[in-house]
Parts: sequence; structure tokens; C-alpha cells
Amino acid sequence: MRHAIVEKLRNILLEPADSEYKVLYVLAQTRKLLDQVPREPAPFALHLYCHWALHTDLHAYLTTKNFMERVDGYAASVLAGTPSLVSRMR
Repeated sequence: MRHAIVEKLRNILLEPADSEYKVLYVLAQTRKLLDQVPREPAPFALHLYCHWALHTDLHAYLTTKNFMERVDGYAASVLAGTPSLVSRMR
């Protein structure tokens, strides 16, 4: 599956990003890849963009609570000067 995702990304990235559906497709495939191949440190910003692009309605409490708590924790760690908390963001 991972190889298939990489091939899909390789093919679509050879084309210009000239439409919304292509950008969303890249973000969707990227998120699948991030879920399958966790990285240290976690690419928090990339995961954030993929999540928000694919979940435009973030009003449901149970779908966003955990995610927003992680965002809040990350922001607090940066402000406190302890960005080592980034690895806990996944």
C-alpha cells in the first residue's frame, strides 16, 4: 500500500497543481502516507494542513477535541521554549 501511495504522489506531482482537486488529492495521499510511516520528529505542520484540508467541518466536539488539544499543547510548548513536545503531537 505504501508503495502505491508513493507512486500516486509521484505521478500527480509531475503535473502542475492547477486545480483544487489535485491539491486535495496530494494532501489526502500525503496524510495516508504519514499515517502509515510515522516520522520522528512528527511533521506537525504538514499533518495539520492535511487534516484541515480534508475535514472542513471541524465543529463536531468529538472529532476535533483531541486534535485541538494537541494544537494547543504544541503552541504552549513553543511559547514556553520547549519545542521537544513536538514529538508528542502525533
